[in-house]
Amino acid sequence: MAAKRPSSGLPADAQGNPAIDPTANVIALVDLNVKRLDDLRELDSTWTERMAATRAAHQAELAVKESARIDANRTTDLAAVQSAAAVTAASAQALAKTVVDTAEAARASQLATAVTVGETLTRTVEPLIRQIAELQRVQYEQAGLRAGVTETRVGSQVTFGQIVGVVAIVLTFLSIGLGALIAFTQ
Repeated sequence: MAAKRPSSGLPADAQGNPAIDPTANVIALVDLNVKRLDDLRELDSTWTERMAATRAAHQAELAVKESARIDANRTTDLAAVQSAAAVTAASAQALAKTVVDTAEAARASQLATAVTVGETLTRTVEPLIRQIAELQRVQYEQAGLRAGVTETRVGSQVTFGQIVGVVAIVLTFLSIGLGALIAFTQ
């Protein structure tokens, strides 16, 4: 075995060589580890900032695209509303024209009916008036011939008053019908 050397107070290794003080080495390693941790913190901070910036940029892009999508939907909705309004306006115009045409056709039809009823009434009343005039003439002639003779026949002769009454009733009904038709056409 090797002889022990007297201790100088400095540390020695197993062979007796002076040992290196690990304090400087430990301090260097600690400094390296601290620097490494600082670098990691800085890298983490940089990465977090970059991610935040990327997220913000991406969020801004999404907001722009969402706004464009909403604007496109709004434009489509407005176009649909305008199209529906145009269709409604066209339908309203067509309906208005149809109403005017139908009213004009009804007015023309009513006028034609009124003219026809008037002509029919004239054709119906003229023969009655002629017959009444003929009956009056015959009655006056017979009254003149029989001035002194009085005949009484109950229910077998038609008197002038009865004829006038029947004609008055017929004219009343015809004038009521014509008046109602004229009022209806207006």
